[in-house]
Amino acid sequence: MCTMRLLAFAVLALFAVTQAEEGARLLASKSLLNRYAVEGRDLTLQYNIYNVGSRSALPVHLDREESWLSGSLIEDSPPIL
Repeated sequence: MCTMRLLAFAVLALFAVTQAEEGARLLASKSLLNRYAVEGRDLTLQYNIYNVGSRSALPVHLDREESWLSGSLIEDSPPIL
């Protein structure tokens, strides 16, 4: 009887974890499109944002360049609902 309860609890816990992980998962990259970076000249950057999750990620916006320079988008970005 105790084994059945433990098994049922484990199944419910795994189900809860898998449901919690579903949602939007964004991958972002930044590329320099200029052939050379020259002092005093403008740079052209291309940003790509991919949603590899199971749900839509709306609204999505890139608000500050500093978040890209810090090395951590997850900690510096607001949550996406």
